[in-house]
Amino acid sequence: MGIIPVNRRVKDGQSLKKAKIFLNKEMVIGIFPEGTFNKSNNPILPFKIGAVKMAHDTNTKIIPFVIKGKYKLFQRKIRIIFFSPVEITEDNLDLANEKLMNFVSKKLIEDNV
Repeated sequence: MGIIPVNRRVKDGQSLKKAKIFLNKEMVIGIFPEGTFNKSNNPILPFKIGAVKMAHDTNTKIIPFVIKGKYKLFQRKIRIIFFSPVEITEDNLDLANEKLMNFVSKKLIEDNV
C-alpha cells in the first residue's frame, strides 16, 4: 500500500528519509502535520515541522486540506476540502510552518468552505 510507518515515540529519521525518497521520485505522500489525533477542544493542534521540512528539502508543494464534519459509520457527513498548492520558499521553516498552520486553522473555522 506504500505506507511509511512512523514511530511517534522516538525521533524517527528513517520515516523522513523514506518520505523524501518518495517525494524526489515525484510520488505523493499524505501527512497529518499535527502528528496525532486531536482530542482537545481546539480546532487544530500545533503542526510538527516535518511536512514543511520535507517540502522545502525536496522542492515539493504542499496541498493543504481540511476535514469538516463528524465521522459516523455509514453516513456521509464528512467533507474534505483541498486548497491551492503552497510552495515553501523561505528558509525559516518555523515561520513557514506557522503560516501553513494559520492558513489551515482559518479555513477550518470558516463556514463558507
